[in-house]
Amino acid sequence: MNIKRLLAVLLAAVMLIALLPATNAAAAENEVVLRFLVASDIHLTDNPNDKQAQMLQGMFASAYAYADTQSYTAVDAVVLVGDIVCLGEPSEYASLSSALDAANLREETEVLTLMGNHEWWRYTNNAMTDLGATSYLNALAGIDAITEKGVNWSKSIGGFRFIGMSPLSDDTY
Repeated sequence: MNIKRLLAVLLAAVMLIALLPATNAAAAENEVVLRFLVASDIHLTDNPNDKQAQMLQGMFASAYAYADTQSYTAVDAVVLVGDIVCLGEPSEYASLSSALDAANLREETEVLTLMGNHEWWRYTNNAMTDLGATSYLNALAGIDAITEKGVNWSKSIGGFRFIGMSPLSDDTY
């Protein structure tokens, strides 16, 4: 066999190998198995025209629009991390509930929340942050879209563990 023929056979073999589909291991490395969003410092108020509520709804719309263009179309979770509301008032949590309802959450999307200092802001000046936690939990109890109703929680989603820890007073940051 001459050298040109050997090189042609080798080149053909390399090209054929390059055209073969990726192995399962390589495909698994690039396969999306979980999609989640994290947002913080939303600072919702009880104003019915709150721009922050509109932005929260827009976040969900953008996430779903993006997911719909992918092979993995789910948005598995959204974690709202601290300062979700401005002052911790029940009326602000009602705004959160309305914003989540208006976002048309999909059935697969779990909403998880964590406290920030604004969740107990109205109790800060009188050193009653434990009442802020109680207020937060009472407010969340009425919001169906929020999956975890605790101050601290551990949740498995799609085989991945999410751990949430909220500040309660100066010693828990």
